[in-house]
Amino acid sequence: MSKFLAGLGVVLTTLYLSFALWLVGGRLYMLQTMELNAVGDFFAGIFGPLAILWLVLGFFQQGIELRQNNDALKLQAEELRNSVEQQRELVGVTARQVSIEMEKWQHERRAAAEAAKPVFNLVHSSTLPMHDGYWYKLLLSNIGRYCQQVVVYLRKDEHESRIFNKATLKATEEVEVNLPIHGEGLLSRGHQIHIECLDSLGGVNTQVFDIESFKEPGTENPAVLIDKIYAVQDRVS
Repeated sequence: MSKFLAGLGVVLTTLYLSFALWLVGGRLYMLQTMELNAVGDFFAGIFGPLAILWLVLGFFQQGIELRQNNDALKLQAEELRNSVEQQRELVGVTARQVSIEMEKWQHERRAAAEAAKPVFNLVHSSTLPMHDGYWYKLLLSNIGRYCQQVVVYLRKDEHESRIFNKATLKATEEVEVNLPIHGEGLLSRGHQIHIECLDSLGGVNTQVFDIESFKEPGTENPAVLIDKIYAVQDRVS
């Protein structure tokens, strides 16, 4: 468009100057005899329309450039919006990937922690009478992973007594736990065996068994019932 306006200006200027030359004709020699103010009026009259012409063409050219700049700014704004949208989508994808990786890591961590736990099995082996109660022999076995700092407690309500401890307990290892009960020699309802240890990852693990003994008529030694409770919380030491 600027080339068109420039060409139009050149053509109109050429036509105008040709017309002015034809109009003045052979009277150019009279300029030498005219006063300076008259000469100035002559040239102002000749070139004034040309100045107005190029001023108008410049105005149109400026309008065209402003519209072009406006279009360029709109295009840049659109590209910026598209870039922001792409960045937002990229952030969303990255956040989803991080969330998936975090869930995967947590799942693997829980699986590793679960695999690192020991699994205790506690059974009644035999009962021996004492002069003031009974001596219960229990077999504690580990069918899970290696553990250490194993401590066994007998608890009821607020009372607790340590009945066994061992530095390590390997997988498939079995040990005997002796539990003497004085007085009547019976384990009433509410007695529990708590087994605490550190698993192979250093997590503190606690497993609980309900234990109860009762004497049936016609029997010499009490029967023993042991039931494992699995609802136990673990924490990392």
